Amino acid sequence: MKSSPASSDSTHDWGAAQTRLGSAIGAARRQPHLVVPFLKNSITRRIAGPLLSRWRPGSLALFHTGRCGSTVLTDLISQHPEVHWDGETYGRVVAGIKADGLNRNEVTFDPVDYVAARMKRSGRSWFGYDLKFSHVTEFGMSIEQYIDGIEQVGVSKIIALRRRNYLRQVISACNGGRRGHFHLMQGQSRELLPPLELEPHELTVDLYNGSLLEHFRRWDDLYSLLDQLAGTTALSLTYEDHIEHDPAVAFELVTEFLGLKPFKPTIRLQRSNPEPVSALLANYDEIHHYLASSSYAWMTEDN
Repeated sequence: MKSSPASSDSTHDWGAAQTRLGSAIGAARRQPHLVVPFLKNSITRRIAGPLLSRWRPGSLALFHTGRCGSTVLTDLISQHPEVHWDGETYGRVVAGIKADGLNRNEVTFDPVDYVAARMKRSGRSWFGYDLKFSHVTEFGMSIEQYIDGIEQVGVSKIIALRRRNYLRQVISACNGGRRGHFHLMQGQSRELLPPLELEPHELTVDLYNGSLLEHFRRWDDLYSLLDQLAGTTALSLTYEDHIEHDPAVAFELVTEFLGLKPFKPTIRLQRSNPEPVSALLANYDEIHHYLASSSYAWMTEDN
């Protein structure tokens, strides 16, 4: 299941063996106290992990579209002693490609091969990672191909995390860009921003350009497809029901789903945009009118 890169002499193979050794060495030079922990961690993951991975109880993929509580949830999951959490693993790949001065259509990269190689680092622990749908499609692979591929290499559980209010999701993404950061630690002061002027007819999200309604329908279609493909191996979570008021609710559902021992993690992140929608948007009336005749009209309600 390889992607289909553009035919070019400049095409590079950015596969599972790609490492960021130079970056790691640079970081160690800047912060020498991190050298020993880095070496211990590297030995554990790269040597002990593969040796013990035959006893791995399973692997988990968490799908989302961003700004839906994925970071607070995965931070809680990563604290569980029975889980090796690999983070938003393809985010590192995209960052590495950019660091190499390449465009994504100039590389060959197989998302399935890559995650299969990463799994070996988990040893006896559950292996888990999260990804956006666009992390698959931007490398030329369909969601159907990807689900089939990861199941073949050992992903036994899937979580679909969605935020029902897509409008708030878009606002949160835009405000994160304006702030220059997307996450807020507990106790950290929140930068208040002037209300956002949101263009409803043309904006770019996840490399796709289109109207708000086009993005909303695209997300609906993706989650619907995932529900069909994953079937009984999936757990469906929503930001509004399981994370917004108490992220521990989602965490407990995940531990149940995976059959993990009870564990109480520390909630380390807080909401970044808690204000009513009408206070977050400078052109609230325009957005309200734009969505009024659609099935998404309720998203402009102040909640």
